[in-house]
Amino acid sequence: MNQTNKGKAKIFSVWLCATMMLILTFYHKSIGINAGNIHIGLTYDTIPVLPKRVQKSKPQPITISPKPAAEALSTDTLPVLSNDTSIINTADTFSFKTAKGALDVPVSYHADDSMVVDVPNNSIRFYGQSSSIKYADNTLEAPQIEYDQNSNLVKAHHVKDSAGKVIATAKFEQGDFKSESDTIVFNMKTQKGLTKGTYTQQGEMYVYGEKIKKVSDDVFYALKGRFTTCNLDTPHFAFVSSKIKFIKNKMAFTGPVHPEFEGVPVPIILPFGIYPLTQGRHSGLLAPSFSANDQMGLALDGLGYYKILGPNWDVILRGTLYSYGGWTASVNPQYYKRYRYRGNMGFNVQRF
Repeated sequence: MNQTNKGKAKIFSVWLCATMMLILTFYHKSIGINAGNIHIGLTYDTIPVLPKRVQKSKPQPITISPKPAAEALSTDTLPVLSNDTSIINTADTFSFKTAKGALDVPVSYHADDSMVVDVPNNSIRFYGQSSSIKYADNTLEAPQIEYDQNSNLVKAHHVKDSAGKVIATAKFEQGDFKSESDTIVFNMKTQKGLTKGTYTQQGEMYVYGEKIKKVSDDVFYALKGRFTTCNLDTPHFAFVSSKIKFIKNKMAFTGPVHPEFEGVPVPIILPFGIYPLTQGRHSGLLAPSFSANDQMGLALDGLGYYKILGPNWDVILRGTLYSYGGWTASVNPQYYKRYRYRGNMGFNVQRF
């Protein structure tokens, strides 16, 4: 068999296939078929393709007419969903359990020296010269403080040195009520407390009580107490009573009461006492004083009444009675305007 044309046949077949591939390639390109159409189902765009003549046209300028500021702010480009049931408003499901007897507001505390936490007994002890606990409008400051979470009781004690002298006391404040005590027991839940060896001030009156019980924000009771207007630790004079009731910034009531001077009781006992604690100007009686005169006899001197007539006017009425039959009376109105002017007048009548 003749094999001389075998190589020429293979070369001819290769050139024939290449020619057919080129013809098919140029044919498909001329009719607009490309590989991108194969994946049109996956990459289909919703924006329609503009014709070539439109794409090649010169773009036209866009003119935007200005709108008022109020209209521009009120216009929202987002579509408004109406009656959309796919959006459901739900409340926050976050919740936590509070301990039994927990307080309503947080408690802030400070210890100068150290703090001891007793986890099994739910108690905390604070040590230091000015350790403090603050809760709402209550502030307790003492060198030793103990807080019991089970009963919500706060206990504070004073500290003495080696010689037995008190070097730091327990101080308690609630609003405008301030006191210093040897021992304080206060319930932070009920706002009630009991103190021992307590000093406090009500208006212009200083009060000391061996025991003071606070039953509300405005009312407290004192057992074996004394009250005075002298601000010394050992006052020159005071009124002493076994039971005293105080209504803050209003009145004080006592049972049997007797005065004492320099710690010496005077054998004069009154069955009860009523003492105003109102601050500022107010009308009321003026206490008299006793005196003696060889010509007039014993005198009840200065008994009177103070009356407020207005913001710039008041009047003082005074009188004196003598055991020999004489008397005096005076009327003294006065007017004043603070930092401007002040004046007074006087009318006196005497009979001997």
